[in-house]
Formats: sequence, structure tokens, C-alpha cells
Amino acid sequence: MKILALHDNDAVANLLTQLSMITEINVLSAPNENKFLEYLNKDKFDGFYILEKFFIHGIRDILKYKNAKPAIVIFLEKDENLEKFLRLGVTEANIETVPFNPLTLFVKTVGLSKTLDELKNYIEHGKLEFDFYKHGFFNLINLFSKIGFDGILSVKDLETEDVLYAVRLKHGQVVSSNKPTEEIAKLNIDDSIPKMLSLEPIAYEDVEMFQDSAEFYSRLLKAEIAKPKVAVVSQESKKQVSIELVKALKENPLRERRVYKFQYKDYTIYSQPLAELGELEINALVVIPFINEQSLVEIKSLKLKNPNIKFLTSDLIKYRLKTLGLRLNFETPEKVQIEDLPFVGNKFESAFFFPNGVLITGTMFGSYVSKDVDFFDRIFLSHLRVFHVANIGSYERIKFALQHLKSYGENSEYIIPAYGYPIDSTNISTVFVNLENWDFPQDFAPLSKHWKSLAEGLGIEAKTFDEFIQKLATLDSSILYTFIDDLDLLGITPIEV
Repeated sequence: MKILALHDNDAVANLLTQLSMITEINVLSAPNENKFLEYLNKDKFDGFYILEKFFIHGIRDILKYKNAKPAIVIFLEKDENLEKFLRLGVTEANIETVPFNPLTLFVKTVGLSKTLDELKNYIEHGKLEFDFYKHGFFNLINLFSKIGFDGILSVKDLETEDVLYAVRLKHGQVVSSNKPTEEIAKLNIDDSIPKMLSLEPIAYEDVEMFQDSAEFYSRLLKAEIAKPKVAVVSQESKKQVSIELVKALKENPLRERRVYKFQYKDYTIYSQPLAELGELEINALVVIPFINEQSLVEIKSLKLKNPNIKFLTSDLIKYRLKTLGLRLNFETPEKVQIEDLPFVGNKFESAFFFPNGVLITGTMFGSYVSKDVDFFDRIFLSHLRVFHVANIGSYERIKFALQHLKSYGENSEYIIPAYGYPIDSTNISTVFVNLENWDFPQDFAPLSKHWKSLAEGLGIEAKTFDEFIQKLATLDSSILYTFIDDLDLLGITPIEV
């Protein structure tokens, strides 16, 4: 695959070099729009990477050229801009936060290319409806620029089939909409409404006009959307609360998922989904603090056992679950406050504060279960460190998370992470201080560097990864399990690079 990238970021340049070295993707980078146009005129490309500040310039150029496959990944330099770009109706594959794991970007690029091929095939065979979350409003509009589509694309409520909004396209470009862009932007990020894309004829009246699709995108990004006010946490909200361990599932000698429950108003709150919970009370509310491959399995299994079960999670995680085709019942109790913390320890992660004194987190503050290691060391040896190895920018995100969670922590009786032990009020301030002072590595570490560094530190001579694992197995089992835990959490396939 040949990809053209538009960016001027040194960190991106280094990571794209690694991408080209370890995969079949060949990336050509342009530092400005003029160079980008020059390359675009000379060659044919299978996709594009665009740094967020160049997005409008880049997308306008891409959509003008018929020989440019519009498989577009937007690089975000700031996490807080994620919500802004979700207004475009993108899928997860269209967004990557800098810095990133080159292997993750590779998977997204290949998947995005297949999505564009699937959409093109569907259109050629007369299909009129598409999945908003899987295929993407953004991707469909971009594809229309290549086939010169004339007509109306509407976004409908999947359950009622009511038209939420629609856009008119001429010669493959968006020229008008039947709702103001502020309303369209808000609908695109509203995950309480299940949505689908439709090409079926509808009654239509122009409300807002655009020169082309790029101008339409520009107005969505600039739209003023009122944000809900976040209540200030006060000491008066803190009440005595009792938590109970319901289930502990040991995944290896160091890694254990623990589910706690407690009462809040009329709900029995469970700190995370686990299939082993079985049948739950009618008033049960299960928190989804993060999602990865394993947690998705747990959610599906729990719903099979409890068809009417209700879940509590963030809008960001709801959006991701819907892109994966999961239709769940969501409920948010009064005064519960939610903080989105993407890329802290998972790509989709959030924290939940209950005014009775409980803060539920995902990998934040998680710990290994080992009596041989000091409690505070267990926290900092665990999942944040592992995730950081593959996502170097998590340092800034952890600082962001600590700042946003500090007031909640000060008013909590317990912090309940997904892995390991809960933290009671006597230790909370120490945990925050220690994590704030943690010394993070600042270089991306591929697997080869990771295992060879460990081999050198342990005095193991090994020429290959397999040989290293065999020799590692003869040593203290906790070392082997910790290393395997690293690979498991990072989703690494043992390929030497």
C-alpha cells in the first residue's frame, strides 16, 4: 500500500518510518500543502494520513482527485480534539492520536481500505442503507467524491427510521443540508440515538449551503455546541459507603480482575462486567470503565444471561460499542459524574464518581496481585506502565487524568480499579502523589527492544524470541508471567522487528 501523509511533526515522522520498516505500507510524507499537492499530482495513493491542523486543506485536495482512494486517517495531537472530529461522523479507524503504535495504525489502515472497498461494492450493487458506525458518514461522503454521486444522503434513527438530517450532493460534493451544521454536529456525537445511513428518496429542503464537502466539514468542526455544566464536587457529598467483593478472576499469577458492588440510591452498582457474575438483581447497574477485546466478550456474555441488564458508561465508550454493533441498555444515575480518559490505559477508558464516595476507574490505579511486591510498587509496575510502552503519549494523558480526578479522589472513600485491589481513603493521596512523580520512558519500544533489554538485564543469552522465552521459563515464574502479561495487554504478536 502507498500512503501519502501531510504533517510537520517529528514524532509522526519517526513513527511512520517504523511503520514502513515493519509492514508493507510505504509512506511518503509532505511537510506542507504545496508539497502534498505536488505528490498528489504525480502518483496514485491507496490512502492518506493527515495531521489535524492540515485537515481542511488536505481533505479538499484529496476529494478533488479521482485517482486518490479516500481512506483517510486523521492524526490528533490533542486528546481534547477527539470530540470535535467525531462531529464528522468518522469511525474509529479514521482517528489516531499522536504518538501512536505503528502496528495499530497498520491494522486501522488495512481495515479502512477494506471498508471503502465494501462500500463501493454495495453502491455498485444498488444497496441503499449502510451502518453509520461501521461504515461511517465521513467515509461514504468521501467515496461519493470519487464516483461523482448526485443525490441525497440521509441519516436516520435506526429504530424509528425517522430522518434526523440529510445532505444533498452534486458531482460527489456536499452542497447543502436540511439542518444547521450545529444540529448535525450534535447529532453525530449523540450516542443515545442509534443511526443508519440511507440513500432512499426523502422530502428535502435546503437550509444551509456549501461550496463543497470540505466546507461542510469545516463548518461542522467550527460549530458551537453547548457543553453540559459539570457539578463541583464538595466535601458535603461524601458519605460513608460499604463495598463488597463479588468476584475475583485470576488471569495469571499476577493479574486479577476484581468486581465490587455497592449501593447507590436505588441501584446495586457493579464495578465492571464479568460473565462469571451470572444472573443479577433487577436493579443491577454494571459500569463499563473501559473496552478491549476481553471486556467485549464479558459484556456480551453478561447480556445473554441478563437480557434486560442496564449498563453505565461514557458517551465515548457508547459510541465505540455501537460501531461494533452492540445494542445495550444504558442508564446514568442522578449526580454521577463521568470523565473520559482515552488512551490512559486503554484507547477507550473512563472514570465514574459516585457522590457517596466511590471512584471507579479502569486501568488507572490498577495493581498486580502479589504479596512479594510493595503495594505502591504493584500499582506502578502494572497496566499504566505496560500501555505506556506502546503509546508513549500516555504520559500527558495520565497527567491530564490525575488533574481531572484529583477532586474526586479527595472526596472518595474508595477508588475501585478494574485490576487488583481497591484503594481506601487512607492511601488515596499517596497514590496520586506517587503517580504524579512517576518517571516515564519517552521512547517508543518495539518488541525486539523490549525482550532484548529484559534478556540483558537478566543475563540471558538468546538469539531469538523463542529461545529467550524458553530460558525465561526456567527462572522465577513471576518474571515470565509479567512479560507475558505485557504482551497480552499490548496485544502484541511475537514478531521480531
